[in-house]
Amino acid sequence: MGQGRAHGLVSLLLMVSLLPLASAADSTVSTNTTWSGEVVLSGNVTVASGTTLTLAPGTTVDAKAYAIFVEGALVADQATFFSSVVPETQGSHGQGLWPGIVVEPGGQANLTETVVANASAGVLVRGAFNGTDVVFNDAYRGLSVMGGAAEVSGMEAHRMDYEAIYVASGTLHANDVLAREVAVGLANHGQSNLTDLTVQEAGVGVQSQAGSMNLSGLNVHNASVGFATVSGASTLLDTFTGSGLALAIDAGNADDFSLGNENTLSGERFLVGQAVSSMDLQGVSFTASGVDTRPVMDVRCDGTCRLTQSAFDGPHVGLSWSGPGTSVMDNVAVNAVQQAVEASGSGHADWANLTVAASERVLTVQTPSSSIANVAVHLNSDDGRGIDVLGGEHVWSNITAEKAFVSSDRTSIGLNAWYSHITVDQMTLRNLYRRPSGRQCRDGSIG
Repeated sequence: MGQGRAHGLVSLLLMVSLLPLASAADSTVSTNTTWSGEVVLSGNVTVASGTTLTLAPGTTVDAKAYAIFVEGALVADQATFFSSVVPETQGSHGQGLWPGIVVEPGGQANLTETVVANASAGVLVRGAFNGTDVVFNDAYRGLSVMGGAAEVSGMEAHRMDYEAIYVASGTLHANDVLAREVAVGLANHGQSNLTDLTVQEAGVGVQSQAGSMNLSGLNVHNASVGFATVSGASTLLDTFTGSGLALAIDAGNADDFSLGNENTLSGERFLVGQAVSSMDLQGVSFTASGVDTRPVMDVRCDGTCRLTQSAFDGPHVGLSWSGPGTSVMDNVAVNAVQQAVEASGSGHADWANLTVAASERVLTVQTPSSSIANVAVHLNSDDGRGIDVLGGEHVWSNITAEKAFVSSDRTSIGLNAWYSHITVDQMTLRNLYRRPSGRQCRDGSIG
């Protein structure tokens, strides 16, 4: 809720800054016109409907504090838009000195190898925008889509106080985008399709907050959050790579989030989700860095949450599932320091083909029911538990728990079950102290 209010305030401030300024020098381009050389604005410029304003290669436009409104067509090739106004705020990097280029409904802007600097929003799109190898520097926002349609092939955005790309409504199709030193790389509330987006030095790499997003090829480096989504946003993300991430994915209360293909990530934590009702994660390879003792993946699942074909290496605590939903895992490996995988709450665990290792508690199940098959549990110490179960009715098959043989071991436990009824088809416990079976059961049954 707070995040939504903040974005609303930002949009309001930007809209106010884009209102035409009263000036006797405001002008309208009403016949096809070409600008060249050095152009200095002395008022707002409107390109009238049915009219084309063309900027010749090498043209520079000093906008001062004025806007360019495009109701007709603007065509710029190898041009530069900027403002020479001296910032009044100490420490300013030159952002927000002029409103920017505003493409009105019915208008069209085509920018090729063009630089737009010092604006509130470099290009605000209510009409149509085509950008090829466009660069936005020192602004509040680079490209802002508010009801229009934007097509981008090659874009860079540097030093954005808010978003490099903001889609409030309308559509965005983009490829080969770089955002560096930004608060947010991309925030989407509309319809966005992107290929190859790189975000460096950011607060948040990408926010999928509403509407739909299809993003293939996301690279995020050195960010607080790599990717964030919430309920109401339909998101398909594949081939996500990143490093230096405090949190790779904030899944929020996602109800339609899919991560696929090959995703190679490193950072402190992989994913956090609260009240997630629909999530499908595939092809994750995550390497934990730092000393964070919270679960590297912590999900409260209210519906069905899937994790397949994935591996996690080096976290102190691995995967934590909770909530009333069903956690589904298949072909997952977790190599953790203290605890590898746990499930709690009132839901169901449906797991198969797991390889898990840790030193204290490797696999913990505290749900009313579970279906677990083909699991290899490796206890990396002499003072821990391979499998720990509390309560519930469980159906398992082909379970192996083992540790290295140590003759002085007097404390390790392969399976510890309290108040549980476990039906097992083939269980093997090796080199665990509890003999003869390596397991103990209190007020329950194993068989």
